[in-house]
Parts: sequence; C-alpha cells; structure tokens
Amino acid sequence: LEDWEWSTDLRDYDGEATYGYDMLPYRGNAKNILTIGAVDDIPGGWTQPSDVVMSSFSSWGPADDGRIKPDIVANGIELYSTYIESDTSYESFSGTSMSGPNAAGAIHALAQHYRDTHAAQTALSSTLKAVVIHTADEAGSNDGPDYRHGWGLLNALSAAEAIDGDAVFAQRITEESLSQGERDTLVLWSDGNEPVVATLCWTDPPGTPPAWSLDPTDAMLVNDLDLRIERASDAFVHEPWILNPAGYTVAAMTGDNFRDNAEKIEVGVPQSGPYRVIVSHKGTLANGSQTYSLVLSGLGAAPQPPVASNVVFAQRTDGSGIVDITYDLADPDSPALTVSMQASADGGGTWGLATWTKYGDVGDGVTPGTGKSIQWDFAADHPGQFIGEAMIRITAADAPLIVVLGSSTAAGAGATSEEFSWAGLYFSYLQGRNPAAAVVNLAAAGYSTYQILPTGHDIPPDRPTPDPSKNITAALTYEPWAIIVNLPSNDVAYGFSTAEQMANYETVDTLAAAGGVQIWFSTAQPRNFPTQAQRDQLFAMTDTTLAVYGDHAIDFWNGLVDPEGMILPQYDAGDGIHPNDEGHALLYSRVVDAEIW
Repeated sequence: LEDWEWSTDLRDYDGEATYGYDMLPYRGNAKNILTIGAVDDIPGGWTQPSDVVMSSFSSWGPADDGRIKPDIVANGIELYSTYIESDTSYESFSGTSMSGPNAAGAIHALAQHYRDTHAAQTALSSTLKAVVIHTADEAGSNDGPDYRHGWGLLNALSAAEAIDGDAVFAQRITEESLSQGERDTLVLWSDGNEPVVATLCWTDPPGTPPAWSLDPTDAMLVNDLDLRIERASDAFVHEPWILNPAGYTVAAMTGDNFRDNAEKIEVGVPQSGPYRVIVSHKGTLANGSQTYSLVLSGLGAAPQPPVASNVVFAQRTDGSGIVDITYDLADPDSPALTVSMQASADGGGTWGLATWTKYGDVGDGVTPGTGKSIQWDFAADHPGQFIGEAMIRITAADAPLIVVLGSSTAAGAGATSEEFSWAGLYFSYLQGRNPAAAVVNLAAAGYSTYQILPTGHDIPPDRPTPDPSKNITAALTYEPWAIIVNLPSNDVAYGFSTAEQMANYETVDTLAAAGGVQIWFSTAQPRNFPTQAQRDQLFAMTDTTLAVYGDHAIDFWNGLVDPEGMILPQYDAGDGIHPNDEGHALLYSRVVDAEIW
C-alpha cells in the first residue's frame, strides 16, 4: 500500500450499469431499521417534490433483494453540530453522518411525544417507522417511493400531528398481532375531502443469509403481510406502492408487495363513504403470529345517524281507527332522509303491520325537533281487523348502505356490464334518491349458502368453509342499513338439500337480527338443470323461502321460469344459468318492489 495515494475526493459513480444505484453499505440494508439518505436543507420549508435536492454523496438503493432503501431522507448538508475539538466547540458538517443523527433526534422526540399523549405507553419501533414513512413529504420526479429518496423527506411536524390525531381518534395508529390464517379488518369512512393513506410496518424475524455472491437476490422477508383498502361502493381494491428492482429509475406503481416489511397505500381522490382496511398474510407466519403497526389518515368513524326517540302513540276515541304518533328527532352528523314507522302485533316478533315512510325533506316529518307527528290510519290499512295490543317503532336514517351477499348473478354474471346487473341498477336507483347511498357487493361466483355463514361456524367436513371476506360476518362490519342475500341455484348444483340451505339462511338471519340489521333473501332462480329433480328442488326452495321470509323474501322466480323449471329464453344470457340484461332488469324491479329503503 506504500504506493497508494489516499484521496477523499468525490469519484464518479461505479459504471453506467448502476448510475450510483445499488451502493448502500451492508449495514444500511437491514430491514428493521430506518436507513436515512442525505439531502440539501430547505430553508423555506417543503412545498413540492422538486424542493428536495439530493446530495452528491448519499448512497442509493435498492437492497440486493429489491427492498426499498433508503427508507427516508433528511437534511445532511451543512448542519451545525457539536465538534470533537472540545466540549464547547461547534462546526457545520455534511454527510449521512449528519442526516442520520438529524432524523434520530427527531424520532426520539416523536417517541417521547407518543408517551406524553398515550398515557406513558411506549410506541413500538415499527410504529415510529410507520409514522415517519406515513408522513414523509414526496420527493423525486415521480409519485410514490424511489430508490434514491425512499419514501420521501422526513417531516417531524406532520408525524407529531399524526400522533396527536391518534390521541383524539384511537384508530389513527394501531398496534395489533396477526395470527396464522387470520385477517384483520377495519371499516372506516372517508368524507371525500382529503386523501386516504394507510401505512403498515412490522419488525420481521431474521431472514437466512444467502451464500456469498455478488448482489444475491434471495428474499430476506420472512413474514409477508399484506395491506389492502377496499372501497365499499364497488368493492374496488387499492394496493400498495411497489418498485421494480429490474429498473432502478422506473416509476413506482401499485401491486402486491412481497419484498418489504413496510407497505403504503395512497388514495389521492377518494370517494366519500365507507372503506375496509384489511391486513392479512401469505404462507406460514414464523412463530405463528406477527405484531404490526398500522397508521391511517383520511379515514374516520362513521357519521352518526339521525336518532328517533320518545315515541308515544294513542288511538283516537272517535272510532276512526286513526293512531296518533309523536316522536323526537335529532341529527348528530347528518339530517334524516327517511323516517319509517312499523307496528307489531306480537310483541316485536314481527313488524309487518304497517310501514309509513317520508322521503327527503318533505313536510315536518324529517326535520329535527321534538313533538314530530304521524297519523296512521289503521282501519284503512287493515279493514275489519282487531288488534288488542300493538308495539310501534320509529326509525330514522340518512343515506342507506346496502350489502349484497351471493354468487355470480349478484356479482353481475349474464349482464353486459356491472352497470346493467340487478345490483348495479339498484345502486343507481338508490343514488338517484340520495347520492350518498352505497351498495357493497360481496358476491362471488360459485358461492353457496355455506360460504356466507359466520366466520368460525362449525361446518361439516364435506362442505365449503365460510369466506371471512364475503360472509355475513364481513357484511355486518359495514353496519349496513340492510343486507340482501342472492344465492339462486348453486346449492342445488352441489347436491345440498333444501333443509341445509334453509338452516344456513336461518343462521345468517339470526346473526343479522342480533346486529339489528334487516335482511332480505331472494328466492331461487330458474336454471336449466339436466334433471327434473334438480329443477323441482328449485321450485321447493322458492316456495319455502317465500313462506318463511314473507315480506323479506324477494321473488326472483315467478316471471322468469317456464313450467318445466327452465329459464325463459327471453331472459337467458345463453348459458341456461344467468339472466341477460332483460332478466337482470326484472330482478332489479323485484328488489325495488321489496321497499328495502
């Protein structure tokens, strides 16, 4: 080494193949740390991505297995700091040795702020990492992360505000544990005015180091968690940002992230209404579970619905049969759009005696206040009938959210597009009455009554298991106004008896009732089965559904079926199973006739 000349001069990037990428030292590639890149100071504060100017010395990613590195960037240029000469000396320095301490000091302050606002609870390291990534300012020429700036520029103020927000609304930052085979779901609401953002981080177990080689691509991720946001109105799924290590400069896109133990989803222009935030996993979890941290913004609790209370009623003494009803109406977050009256003659067992509804801002019925009044002409509705005692209930609601459970017909099969399916037509109908109305369609092709049973329900060994993302348990997480079940013929195709189907319906109905949610069941639909026995079973299923559920049964049979139990040709999509556009239109009309809302 005697002939070598030491030099600290900046050198060109190592070859045109990398242009400075893939240059992180090995310590900076660790997956459970925060790797901090260095950028220039922004004296006036960040206003746009181009404000972030990369230093000439900061190393860039990715990690050899394609993970996003660095994690974030911070000021590392001419920082005024302590100096080694004495215990009172200060100097200005540049380097990642300055951006790292800069970020570390800010994150230490955030950790203390979390304790101060969360009853002395210490945040997990994954929580602090998630908060920092979640609130980082955009950097680089493209949206999303990149291999130069990571997830963006550290913004300690925004991070502190996220912690403050969690202290007010406890679901902003969550620390949970996901067990093998589980999926965690949160149903939250967007007001449509700010972006919806979710960030998931976890401290991953140690990976297996690969054999020595140049740039080994062996995946270091052990527990592969997945983050998704599902829009309730149409079940559209938003996926997290991903980068492709085969193209260092290629812009980030969205998709399945199977490399990083940090995932982030950004919905820049969300629709207002409910969303499901879902955390799940692939494969087998090391140690059987994985603790994770989730940070959310742009989502909050569901708007509080209007409330009807203090219901009082009395029959007039003039022999007219008119019942006078008074009630109070409050609207915590939004005004009532409907006020419905129902009466029961059997102590609340059934509520089919009467229904009175006012839609929109009509008259005095739906404006807030005390002493609202309704007059029910019992004699006109039930001529010649005598009821000794009755119960009356008043229900106020704003925009309805309807959840659909079912199989391929409910999912739109046979229609030329989802818009012309019965569920799509019904969604348009509801929106015509109230633009805030929503239909959450959880239907899936091939499903039977078993797949919609509650999560954890005991199932015979030769029957399908419930789908926790599309069953009655999932439906109730939306706190819907009502649920519609449309399972026309698959149970018969699979050889399940009518008694089985009705038992499964009873289980679903009982759980919905326990949650205070009304539920409607469609009858069977005609299907061109090869045997008359199968078609006869559809007849029987229709008759039983109509008999058991009465006003809460929707007739999808009569008018679509020929005498042999076949679907009428004018309604056949061509496969003998699904209705065409005309058939879906007929089914839609039956749903409207059910007066669900």
